[in-house]
Amino acid sequence: MNSNNNRPEYNKRTFHSKVIDDYIINLESKFEDKILYLLFSNCYPNTLDTTINYNEEKNETFIITGDIKAMWLRDSSLQIYPYLKHCIKDEILSNMIKGLLKNKFHLYYLILMQMPLIKINYNHLGLRIKHIKEIKKENLKKQ
Repeated sequence: MNSNNNRPEYNKRTFHSKVIDDYIINLESKFEDKILYLLFSNCYPNTLDTTINYNEEKNETFIITGDIKAMWLRDSSLQIYPYLKHCIKDEILSNMIKGLLKNKFHLYYLILMQMPLIKINYNHLGLRIKHIKEIKKENLKKQ
């Protein structure tokens, strides 16, 4: 196995976080297996290194998740999950994730409010979002 770091060069990474870099370096002494550490040090920051499109001015984030566009909401959340614990120490990382959430809420808004004829089933969230007109009728009946 190659004993070198295979992360993209610093200037070619799509997002930078000193907190994540420091976290990786600080964990090195905890790994008994240096090959396992090398694997971790290349994989853990991979989402940040290669898939982030962050517009800091607009605070908008898009994460490249693969070829199934319909799964973007789920997959982009899973890709940033390991970094959430670092947000308290890294304001830029925190803002990038807020930008992702902003885009998700915007997409939910478009789906639910701008396309009311669509019926969506989010089983992975444990929710069933019914047709907008059905929801309105149910709410009216309850009042």
